[in-house]
Order: sequence, then structure tokens, then C-alpha cells
Amino acid sequence: MESGLETIGDLASAPQSVLLDIPSMGKTTTNRIDRALTALAESQNPDGSIDWEAYCEGMDVGLFPEESKNGSFSQILADFPAVLKSAFEICESEEDGIILVNRIMAPPKERLSLEAVSDLFVEKVTRERVRQKEAKILARLANALIHDDYANMPYRFRPEFSEPWRTAAEYFSKSDEDISFVDFVNGLEKAWSVPRREFAKALPLVTAIITGELAAGKEFQSSVLFDTTSFKKGDHPVVELPLKLLQVHKSAAVLQEQGYATVGEFLTAIKSGALSASDTSHTRRVYDSIRILAKCTCPDGVVDWWKYTDLAEVAFLPIFDVNDPLCFLESIVPTTASVLNSRKISTHAADVFTRRSSVALLDRPTAEALAIDLGGYGSTIKRIETDLLSFLSDVYIGQNLAISTVHLSAAFLMHWAFVAECFEMADGDTSLASDLLATGWKIEKEQISPYLPAIVAIVTGYPMGRLGRYTKLRPTDAQSPKNDIQDFPAIQEEEDIEDFAPQRIVLRGFRRSH
Repeated sequence: MESGLETIGDLASAPQSVLLDIPSMGKTTTNRIDRALTALAESQNPDGSIDWEAYCEGMDVGLFPEESKNGSFSQILADFPAVLKSAFEICESEEDGIILVNRIMAPPKERLSLEAVSDLFVEKVTRERVRQKEAKILARLANALIHDDYANMPYRFRPEFSEPWRTAAEYFSKSDEDISFVDFVNGLEKAWSVPRREFAKALPLVTAIITGELAAGKEFQSSVLFDTTSFKKGDHPVVELPLKLLQVHKSAAVLQEQGYATVGEFLTAIKSGALSASDTSHTRRVYDSIRILAKCTCPDGVVDWWKYTDLAEVAFLPIFDVNDPLCFLESIVPTTASVLNSRKISTHAADVFTRRSSVALLDRPTAEALAIDLGGYGSTIKRIETDLLSFLSDVYIGQNLAISTVHLSAAFLMHWAFVAECFEMADGDTSLASDLLATGWKIEKEQISPYLPAIVAIVTGYPMGRLGRYTKLRPTDAQSPKNDIQDFPAIQEEEDIEDFAPQRIVLRGFRRSH
């Protein structure tokens, strides 16, 4: 080409003497050129097309795939790794085959290091030598598949097998030299008219050939390489699912502050490039959780939450069915104890709830008495109780499962939503709230009473009967007139003192910073 012979026609019409005058051109090369031209002429069909099987046989080179396939782009891409591996086993060196399987074709997480690959060679070489051989392999594959350049290849690919690559090259020829990985994957999807799930497994290999480099795993995460078709199915599609229902810890709140509160909003941001799965620990955690969710979503859009909790390695609670209101009531204390033990807010959190927060006033131990039993101080028990009730309210009423390290059934959360609605309607009147619950659940009010302390504590953040800003949640006949000082409860019994007086006085008002 440097000497002006750019086409096969130019080459065929040039005398051998002209070829031999070209620097570095010898008899061996000119003989190979003659052989190639002869094989090409003999394999040419009357319509001008080339019978590549005849040509490769005449040149004694391989043709892959070994049998012609006229499948779709999806099928060609699915077959590509196997075809490439076969070509290397037959026509390439053993070392190049090792690099192909353990580096170029391997998923990012399973890819061996350069040094580890060198250890697999018969004669160990340096890391740099492995890298050089890898680069040459990628260059040869790119030249053949994209540019139809087989000058340095010991085999050929069938034209239909190279078609997806040429189609992609034509699509991206109008793009800037550098594009984001997300744009690259979106472009392949458009160029091939194939959903990305069809070429997801081959994407590391495809990217390596096109870019000449092995991309890191985090780059592939940003392309959302999992099937999200089922996320839009059903009456309550997964795309509308709040992130706080997933096991993503504080990441749900962080992303919600950024404007991404649902699965759909997060995926849209990833696809558009507004977010990258590798940006922060929060985006990585949410992305990984959604990948798990995709594995657990049926074709009709229904999520198998048992499977999700198994893959996420968290418990599914309650451990029994709570569709019946009485079953729900019976599950509150044991389920809450399991939630608190799982979350580990405090070593004594579950004990404080079961032995104090969920107990009726007459049977409830004081904070000091419980502290003596558990070890510690009354003020510590009070603080633990405040924290755990706030946490439970966030999880049960706010349905923020992200911070719970367990997954709660839809029926359990639905009952709590109804509880919150009744207390809102009752405006803090526990007696009225209990009436509303009994009516809605079609059970007797007396059946709710044993569980009312636990319910009130979780809904309000205070144990039932404790004085404070939620005094309206006490029975109406026990409330004191707001402006009648004479009716203020006398401080006589220990329980009264505990419920009225703070355990500690923090002198913030005297501090300049306050």
C-alpha cells in the first residue's frame, strides 16, 4: 500500500519485478501473494462473490465458524465466545489461547492477573510480555472483525459473523472519538436492534476488542447489564418500588436526598449517565441490590421476596403468616425482638422493648429497676428505649426496611399502615384509636388491649402512659386540663417521678455555642 498498490486489482496487474523492488519484499512473500491471488480467482463465483470456504481451503487457513450460520445478531453474538475459543485452539499458539480464556474472555471478577497468566505458560515470561501479546491479539481481532483486515490472521471469519461488528462501526463512525461507557452500550443496543441482555455476557469481550483494552468491572456496572423488562409489569411495577424497601442501609436516604427515591428513578439516572454505579459506596450498594432484585422478579412483575432475602442474606419476618389481624397482633412483640436483635441498636434493645416498652403501665418495671437487672444505669435504659422506638417507628410506620437488616412481609407492613391511619384519625386518643382498629379488623376491642402498649410505644415513640408531649395518646379521662395547675399530677410514686422528671439535665442554655 505504501508503494501505491492499494487494491487487489493493483496487485494482480503488477509484475513480480515491481514487487521485488519494494523494500523488504522477498521471493517468499511474492510467492504467497501469487498463491493468494490464484486461490481468490478460483473461489470467485459468477456473480462476483467469494466462496470463502474454497478460498481458505486453497490458502490452508481456518474459516470460522466452521459451518455457515444465518442466525440473528443475537445468535451470532451468543455464539461468538465459543467460535473465538475454537479458532484459537486450532490456529493460535497455546500461550495466546491461555491469554484469550483467562484474560480477554474472562468476566472482570474472574480475570487473572498478568503474572498469574504467565504462571500458566510452559515457560514463564514477564508481565509486560503477557500484556504485549494481549494487545496484539486484540489488535488482530479488531482488524479482522471491524476492518476486514486479515493480513496478520491465520484464519478468517465468515462475512455474516463479522456483520454485527461492521454495523456497530458504521453506527459509531458519527460519534466523537471518546464516549462514555453507558453511551457505548446504548449505542450497541440501537445499532444491533438487540436488547442489551442479549449481549451482556459477551460485552467484556466486545468492549476489549473495540477499545483494545480490558475494561475494569466497575465500568460494566454502569451499563445496567441485567434484564429490567419485568420491572415494568403488573399493577405495582418494580420501577415504582421505593429504594427504602431494599437492603441498602443508609444509601436509600442519601440517594433520596439527591432526588432518586425509587428503583425506576435510580435506573434512569444510571442509563442517562447522571449517576454511575461506581461513583460512591451508596450507588454501588443500591446497584448491587437492584441486580439481586432483578434475579427475584418473575416475568409478570411479581417479586419473590423470599428469594431476595435469601440472596441478600437477611431474615424474612414475621416467620408465620399475618394476614389475619389476630395473628398480626400476636406477631408484634416476637417480630420486633427479632428485628432489634438483627439490627443490634444496643445489646439490651430487645430486652428493653419486651420487658418495658411493650408492657402495660401497672406491670412495667422502672428504667432504674430494669437497669439493675440488665446492668447499667436508668438513664442508659431510657436512651436505649428512645432510640429503639424511633427506629421501629421508622421501619414499621415509615416502611424504611433499608435500615432494618431484615425484610418484613407486605401483610405485616399493611397492618402497620392501618394502625398509623387509625391513630392519625384518633388524633392521639388511644381509646378512639383502639375502637377504629377493632372496627376495621372486625375483632373485639378487648382482643387488642394486650398488644396496645407495644402499638402505642411504636407509633408515638413513648411507652403507653408516660407523660410527655404525647399526652393526648393517654385515655381521655386521664388527661389533665392544659391550664389548670391545681390538677397537675402529684409527684408521689416512683413511676410518676420517672414519667415526669428527666433523668439528666443538660445545661445547653449556658453554652455560647447554643
